[in-house]
Amino acid sequence: MKLDRLKAEASRANRPTAIPLIKQILFKREKQESRDDVPPLGDVEQQLPADDVPLVRLAYHTRAILVTSDRKLIERLRNSGIEARYQIRVMSVGQAIEKAKEAGREHPR
Repeated sequence: MKLDRLKAEASRANRPTAIPLIKQILFKREKQESRDDVPPLGDVEQQLPADDVPLVRLAYHTRAILVTSDRKLIERLRNSGIEARYQIRVMSVGQAIEKAKEAGREHPR
């Protein structure tokens, strides 16, 4: 299955899979401050609110795009240099929707 293949690829690349952290964030009301299988980014985490740290870690370690409606988080990641230093792609929900529309136009079914 696709999920098994993705997990195997992440394992070979020595990267944590997103599934455990996503489940943790979705199924628990509060966001968790840390996970043993998602390594910290270091001292830059102190520049972020504790409840945003798991999301930023997840985006970095899985090379995913962090889509958020939290404008302050977007500004903080960009202005602090975290976005550029760690090559974390971050965008607003509106930007993500536009990107998806563009991709749909480029690759129609």
